[in-house]
Amino acid sequence: MRELTLEELELVAGGDDTGDIVVTGDRGGDSGDWGDWGDFGDYGDTGGGDGGGGGGDSGADTPPADFHGISATGESVQPFLNQPHMNPGDSRPLTQNEKIALAGYTNLTAAQIDAIRINAGGQFGSAAATTWSGTNISFDPQFALQDFSKNPDTMDLLVHEAYHVYQYDSGLGYLRMAADEIAVGTSSHDYYTYTQQDLAAIAQNPSALAAMNIETQAAIAQDFYRVSNGLPAQGAVGFSPSAADLGAASHLR
Repeated sequence: MRELTLEELELVAGGDDTGDIVVTGDRGGDSGDWGDWGDFGDYGDTGGGDGGGGGGDSGADTPPADFHGISATGESVQPFLNQPHMNPGDSRPLTQNEKIALAGYTNLTAAQIDAIRINAGGQFGSAAATTWSGTNISFDPQFALQDFSKNPDTMDLLVHEAYHVYQYDSGLGYLRMAADEIAVGTSSHDYYTYTQQDLAAIAQNPSALAAMNIETQAAIAQDFYRVSNGLPAQGAVGFSPSAADLGAASHLR
């Protein structure tokens, strides 16, 4: 593991065409260390405008069962195994059902949701997912589904990444987001978790949420979706939060 170089930090902070980048890394190995982020790649044509190739319903066959053990947010890969996947390199807009789900769990406007594109590949190194250039979300092809909304246990990962889009559109500075991602990659602290004390701090002072790492913020929003849809929270440490508490903490409905 290493810290980003100055040149890489400049790219993450908004220079050149790679724009702003938020990583959902792939936990590597039994030690729990984060996997290698790899070098900044060339995202090529997967970025986005409407001319990007469409995954549509003709996606690739379900990939083999040798998935990564878990995604960065601690989700089991099992829900992804038996669903239609996009072809590597394809790009698509959100499905209607994905848009409906995100409308209730990210505070993004309809226009902002319409602008999001899902890319199969182009993620950052070994990351399971990367949100970059504001509206592009790239998934490792093993996680890139034709429709995440078919299962709440996969839609929650898209909610997590779309919350990063919301963070961008809310004006969170690129340097702050870069610093938070460096902390995620170089610290022994698990920023994808939160405690009951964290939620209590937000309840007492709503601005406390903005002071938390961007991945912690997204984990709270992701768990709001999970608990609201009958799934257990996966980022909560030592307690079982209610949907109402998570909704209030994430500043969502």
